Amino acid sequence: MASSKVPISRLPLPQSTHILTHNLNPDPVAKNVKELVELIKTQPSVLRKSRAAHESAHFFYMTPLPLGFPYNIRPPPDDITKEERAAYVEKVISLFEPLSEAPLAPSPGTTSQSAFKKYHSLEREHHPRELLSVAPTCLQDCFPDLDVGDSLRIMGDQQSKSETEEQGGTSVEATKAAREELVDILSGNSVLMSVPPEDQDARGYAPWSLRYSGHQFGSWAGQLGDGRAISIFETPLPNDPDTTFELQLKGAGRTPFSRGADGLAVLRSSVREYLVAEAMQALRIPTTRSLSLISLPTMRVYREEVETAAIVCRVAESFIRIGNFQALNSEQPDVSYMFLGSSGGAFAQQPPNFEALRVLGEWVTRRVLKLDVKEGEPWAMKLVWECARRNALMVAGWQAQGFMHGVMNTDNISIMGLTIDYGPYAFMDIFDEGHICNHTDEGGRYAYKYQPTMIVYALRMLLKSLGPVIGYELEHGKAAAPGWAEDIPRGKLKTWTAEVDDALSDDLEVHIMETFADEYWRLMRQRLGLRTSQIKDHTEIIQPLLALMQKHSMDFHATFRHLTTFRAS
Repeated sequence: MASSKVPISRLPLPQSTHILTHNLNPDPVAKNVKELVELIKTQPSVLRKSRAAHESAHFFYMTPLPLGFPYNIRPPPDDITKEERAAYVEKVISLFEPLSEAPLAPSPGTTSQSAFKKYHSLEREHHPRELLSVAPTCLQDCFPDLDVGDSLRIMGDQQSKSETEEQGGTSVEATKAAREELVDILSGNSVLMSVPPEDQDARGYAPWSLRYSGHQFGSWAGQLGDGRAISIFETPLPNDPDTTFELQLKGAGRTPFSRGADGLAVLRSSVREYLVAEAMQALRIPTTRSLSLISLPTMRVYREEVETAAIVCRVAESFIRIGNFQALNSEQPDVSYMFLGSSGGAFAQQPPNFEALRVLGEWVTRRVLKLDVKEGEPWAMKLVWECARRNALMVAGWQAQGFMHGVMNTDNISIMGLTIDYGPYAFMDIFDEGHICNHTDEGGRYAYKYQPTMIVYALRMLLKSLGPVIGYELEHGKAAAPGWAEDIPRGKLKTWTAEVDDALSDDLEVHIMETFADEYWRLMRQRLGLRTSQIKDHTEIIQPLLALMQKHSMDFHATFRHLTTFRAS
């Protein structure tokens, strides 16, 4: 019996109302997929140069281009004009863009048509790509219908026998083709797109990178965005089409948000992220997921030393962060500005765009957080409180498991309360509540003991960004309509923000800390095997135990393991 699973190119798209790029605003440099294709044919450097996004934009349409940067382009002839030199550079870069259509992997078990066509660059075909791992748990949880071919078998996975049995009569050639297509797409070598015909106005479908801003170590950093991450598509869960999963390639090359960086990721940090995301899932801590890890063995990446490039495919229902809201309404002056950052690239902050803020907020409320808000009802405060609840639960899991994120900047705080962007993270060894896992955090802002406080700070920044919307809703008793801020004086919007901050900031902190405390003590009782919940558990058992660990420099996790052998006399 043939398998009902399908290669990655034949996974379905969600309905249009569930597709991010159909509901949020693209940067005007490529307002649709047809304009994106024209851009990578004629002016591909536009997508690789650092630039400030338009104030109304939520994302850039993009294509993965994992190449070393600066790009290795042979110098043009000396006897040509400046304009000819520019055209020459554009032509060379376009050779590496996905402009050639390639056949899709066969799918013997199905007759359904793919929503995509597959495109690749003939110039990049010779670049080696090595599949290091596919996560079976992510595959099972998020993509049960995805055919990865013989991927698990060639990696020596012990479950590959059952995989082979499921494939039944599928040919060896088909299973190999499914694996090769998986590697091509998840390495950024091939791109899935739906490009409408010239005579149609259909929206089409293509990859994208999100725009966001944020506070880094408490200081405003301006425009940040996906500088090396490109989301390649979304697909619904087969038995629950209202739940969609987004696949994002980290290390997929430069985007307009890359500033002075190369847009690549090294194998060392990619292995760390790939492993910990699935470990956090197993620990039942909300997290993004890992689907695959692919090495680019001949691509050199220059960091403190020369390293090898790799791409992690990470998965989440949404990668939207608090910083996405800050990009549309920060507390900074209402002017555009650009300046050089430590990485050598240009930072920027655009003026507020309150209509784009409304569009993003409504999308997050209904599609991402799935709050029960009827048309025309106020939503902004509910969004903030739900985001606060989710992040309080997440950080309670961190504290109970001794996890330290290391970089809790507002652009790294998920709107869904997922652990996101694993960088210099660590798990506690010798217990020290003041432990700092990030060597660049000289002031200890993100030390273990301060993580709950830093979630409060991040949510206060979200409250400020949505302050004008909340103020409008409180005054008018209804949701903001399209064009809601056009006739409202800027001073009034600032007054609403200040009033909302004064009136709700303390309540928000109480909501976070109460949610955190309830979940943290529950998890600590669970770790200690306490079968009942007593009001003095935290003062007579849990806190004294942690104080004992701190005083005697005891290993955090080994202490709990040793307690499993304890027998009362």
